[in-house]
Amino acid sequence: MRLRWVSGDQKPQQVQYGNGQKASSSVSTFSQADMCTSSLLESPAVDFGWHDPGYIHSAVMTGLNPSTTYSYKYGSDSVGWSDEVTFRTPPAGGSNQLTFLAYGDMGKAPLDSSVEHYIQDNSWSLCRISEFGYIRTHATKEELTVEVWPNHLIDSGLTEPSSDKNFP
Repeated sequence: MRLRWVSGDQKPQQVQYGNGQKASSSVSTFSQADMCTSSLLESPAVDFGWHDPGYIHSAVMTGLNPSTTYSYKYGSDSVGWSDEVTFRTPPAGGSNQLTFLAYGDMGKAPLDSSVEHYIQDNSWSLCRISEFGYIRTHATKEELTVEVWPNHLIDSGLTEPSSDKNFP
């Protein structure tokens, strides 16, 4: 299970989970120059609404058993720890019981609660699939993100640093 979170600290942090297991995070970020300097970009992508993303941490929890509830927290002693969160792993491969809801990119508006009514007690998880292509106009590679929400956000997906080789 991959977990991502954002902080203001560029040093690697940890996710602590299960019975004393730990995983260190890799850290990435991007700047306005990475996203907004190509001559192929048009307004508003180059001149409006830049938001510093902070430092994006990514850690993988391994050795997880199927159909098991785990708790985890992430952070570090120097910057602090998140609240403890729980998630349940899916059934073992070959099992015929897996319930989830998947939906695509719902637009560019700020996050709201318009899809919260889809989270139901008998639903194992909610999966949101989106691309970040609209952030970098004319990008030839789309970045895919899959978020699994068992009553909270767990983000698992692919991100790549922006570079001119992603443009025609």
